[in-house]
Amino acid sequence: LIEKQAESYAKVYQRFKDNPKAQSDAVYYKFLNQYYSNILQARETDQPLGQHNLFGPVELFYAMDIVPYLQCHLSAVGPALWDCTEYFELAQGFGIAPEFCSFEKLRIGYILADSITKPDFILGTNLYCTGSMKTMLMAAQKWDIPYFIIDAPYTRDEASIDYYAGQMKKAVDFLEAQTGRKMDYDRLRELTQKTKKCFDYFRELVELRKLPSTPVSFVNVAKGNDMLELGAGTDTAVEYFEKLLNEIHTQKAEGISAVSGEKLRVAWWGALPGFDTKIVRWLAQEHGVNIVLDLFTLLGPPIETGEHLSNPLKYIARKTLSFPVARLSGLFSDVSQDITRVAKESKIDACIIYTSLGCTQISGIRKIYRDAVTEKLGIPTFILDGDYCDSRVISAPQVRAKLAEFFALLEHKKSQG
Repeated sequence: LIEKQAESYAKVYQRFKDNPKAQSDAVYYKFLNQYYSNILQARETDQPLGQHNLFGPVELFYAMDIVPYLQCHLSAVGPALWDCTEYFELAQGFGIAPEFCSFEKLRIGYILADSITKPDFILGTNLYCTGSMKTMLMAAQKWDIPYFIIDAPYTRDEASIDYYAGQMKKAVDFLEAQTGRKMDYDRLRELTQKTKKCFDYFRELVELRKLPSTPVSFVNVAKGNDMLELGAGTDTAVEYFEKLLNEIHTQKAEGISAVSGEKLRVAWWGALPGFDTKIVRWLAQEHGVNIVLDLFTLLGPPIETGEHLSNPLKYIARKTLSFPVARLSGLFSDVSQDITRVAKESKIDACIIYTSLGCTQISGIRKIYRDAVTEKLGIPTFILDGDYCDSRVISAPQVRAKLAEFFALLEHKKSQG
């Protein structure tokens, strides 16, 4: 499957490489092709291959010439590229409950089928996704490889940041023990400088998204999130954001919006159904819907402490805990005001909460999500029960039909004044 991924991204890159208006896409797909190729070639190049999960400190890997491997990225894109039924059934036959998160169930199926590359070790974190942590422990046992889980604090005060920075040091100790290499802190500072630059660019992208008829699309932000997760600290990530922002500013000057004929500005909480890759286009073309707010945009406050130079481990700790989505691992009261504020600034007309039964995070907080926008701002909210990866639970046509009903209801209420 890793080889299929590398090949598919190489083909997409060929479509964009000579398009002067889509150079950020060319950088993005070339990066992903190289990312998966590096995983395949790690054994040949005698580089350690380290698996991590969401919000893993990927800068530590790059600083030590360890090939990073975010396996759950394969779960996010897999349902659109191949039939995943075999992998779901393997996981359930292994004893995984049908209600377990389909992202993680798919990962387990990949592992049981020996369809993905075995890493040398796993460095994970317990931020946000409890299912991911359990999957990593199962993977380490199945593959018989060492693992270390970085323990994230529940709060976000300065003492918590210091604690998490200490956990980063333990992560470095683990990586040094597994590879026999020492951390190059000068190189790590170079990486965190670039990470900070990318986060500043991403913040600019998020702010531009709030504009009426914004040229920033949901896909732009999703790809930016990928670059922050997979390529933090790399020159390629910096190049991607610089080219993307240049394209966005050009489109803004030319009056080009992400959704032509925008009718509804929507907040979408939760992942999109991974088995329906064209749903964003369908929302735009059929209903004039522009997703202008989502989990990617819940950034914490800007980090201007200078730690990216003076204390890179503490910077990585602070940056990670303020990462969109990762913030939901802490007190919801710390982010609820931001949700209300950003919803108001983004001038959203409606809120959609797409939940998957196995996702205890989104399913568990959907009411307080709704309260943050409906109770405080009077914005209508639609809770759509579905699944992120398994189209046997709910199909793409069923998802679209339910959304169309909601949009029709909004139009009816609007016509009634």
